[in-house]
Amino acid sequence: MKYSYCELVIGGVQNRNTVVNCESVQMPVGRTDCYRSVFDFDEDFSFWVNRTGSVKAYAGKHTAHALPFDFDCKDNLRAVQEETIKFCMYLDAHFGIDPNCLRIYYSGCKGFHVFLPIELFGAITPRYNFSQIAAGIVDDIAGTFTYMDDSIYSTTSLLRLPNTKNSKSGLFKIPLSYIELKSLDTEAIRKLAASPRLDFVFPAYECKELPTLVDLYQKWSKHDFTVKSKVQEESTERRSPKANFEELLRGVSDGARNRSAMQLCGTLIQRGMKEFEAEAILRMWNKHNEPPMSEQELIGVVEKAYARYADVSKGDLSEDIYSIQEAVEKYWQYSQRISERKVMTGYPILDSKLRGIAPGEVLVVQGKAGGGKSAGAQNFAHNYAKATGQPVLFFSMEMPIVSVVERAIQIELELQGATVEQSFIESTDGIPELAKMIFSKLPNLYTIEKSGLTIDKIRQYIEFAEQSIYQKKTGLVVIDYLGLVQGVGNNLYERVSSAARSIKDLAKQLDVPIIFLTQINKSKADNERPDINSSRDSGSIAEAADFMLSIWQDDEREVKSPEMVNVTITITKNRKGGKGDVPFMMNRKTMRFSEDSEPVLKKKPNALQTDPLSIGTSQPSLN
Repeated sequence: MKYSYCELVIGGVQNRNTVVNCESVQMPVGRTDCYRSVFDFDEDFSFWVNRTGSVKAYAGKHTAHALPFDFDCKDNLRAVQEETIKFCMYLDAHFGIDPNCLRIYYSGCKGFHVFLPIELFGAITPRYNFSQIAAGIVDDIAGTFTYMDDSIYSTTSLLRLPNTKNSKSGLFKIPLSYIELKSLDTEAIRKLAASPRLDFVFPAYECKELPTLVDLYQKWSKHDFTVKSKVQEESTERRSPKANFEELLRGVSDGARNRSAMQLCGTLIQRGMKEFEAEAILRMWNKHNEPPMSEQELIGVVEKAYARYADVSKGDLSEDIYSIQEAVEKYWQYSQRISERKVMTGYPILDSKLRGIAPGEVLVVQGKAGGGKSAGAQNFAHNYAKATGQPVLFFSMEMPIVSVVERAIQIELELQGATVEQSFIESTDGIPELAKMIFSKLPNLYTIEKSGLTIDKIRQYIEFAEQSIYQKKTGLVVIDYLGLVQGVGNNLYERVSSAARSIKDLAKQLDVPIIFLTQINKSKADNERPDINSSRDSGSIAEAADFMLSIWQDDEREVKSPEMVNVTITITKNRKGGKGDVPFMMNRKTMRFSEDSEPVLKKKPNALQTDPLSIGTSQPSLN
């Protein structure tokens, strides 16, 4: 398993709890107050944060790509610099570490960071207590240095990212060579730190394991961290629940599994975890047990814990009880916050019933395969993007980007798909002028075509786009479609249910409106009216939705032109009130939707004239 996941913090420590794959995410060069975790994790870390919403109490295996040493002092940078130089000389004299092998940084404020490549320590394996091993090694190497900060060796500690700005000093964390560290005074270093050093390259050096450092790693990897000092023994009774929780997460032996599982459930219940979320977390924990519990046994413990404890109220709950005056004040604050951020579909009749999709709300569009749900959602997204100028992030998990583009040009320029394709084929000098019109119409529409994304990966894309692409809050997220999102569970029903609930949680956590698409059961005919329970693979989809729209072919209305297909959008769920049918027409050539404000019903045939069994009788046959 690859240990390539880390916590990435952009814009201040208040923005913690985002986990990324370091190999695929661009680091935020030039941004302010950006950090990454000191240690590296596997995908279990991402799973944990996705489920709990926090890195706190994570106690899985971890490792490091380098071992950091942090030297700092608030009021005397020159003294810190001198000690950092002595430390580098010490590493050379006592451990045989060539200074060219070191990775040295000015922190951007009050100190310096020195990194030892992990390859110097030999064969390193991820461990549950790797942070403790690192702390032990650092103490052995640099414990006597005055300005060494040993507070960065907890499992989820952070360090500032290189070439990012410190908001307090206005300076950047920058790389330095060993020669620069020795020869430049503090003022010269601060001048260098006025901007990122993007062209800096560390001296080339082949890092090989050093016997002295290998011995140190072996010493601390064999250390029994459960053996406590006298002071630690005396404080055992005062240990925090967090510490106990971390120990439990590392897995237990056969005799302690059920008791530990119940304790874990109790902690998760206190943190507001839903039962299915706790079940997923315990499955991750169970992998570390020797031997693991059976699936049936684990589920039984979770069900028992939630039946026993989930409804028990503890503590002062007064802050959760609103007087009518407090409630009205809350509503006023809500109305002011969302008044300019509601998503309107651009269709007056439909919007009058929905009253807009607010940040944190989810609209589900369900329909048959090929029934127009993707085209309908794309029409909604285009209308919103053009009306507001706000960014729209479209996750096209089913259609490739070329299909999305062709459809966008069809909708906006009212062209047939074949016409669009031919215009590009004939334009040998670049993009045809006709198609360039879409640039000004939809400059704020962004598309991601990757399929099989997890909810955590969708979150990462949204946050990365906000921070590094359009640098503002996302106006609308569209996910096409739910069946291609990776959920958690043992079967398709559980995975789809998990994904639907997680999308709702994601909308609330990121404070964005989300539209996601889902397919209707195959048993439904194309022209059969769907209901709230018609979604394929899960009955939980409707529960996750604030609004649910069903798009279906309506054969009961007169077709107004050969190019048009009559569709009806039925509002099957609406937390804000109005439900029912809204007649639409879809242009089969351009995929553009329009409301049918004056629908005409087909005349129903006279049964006496058309039914052969009724000819010659005064009344229709009842047989």
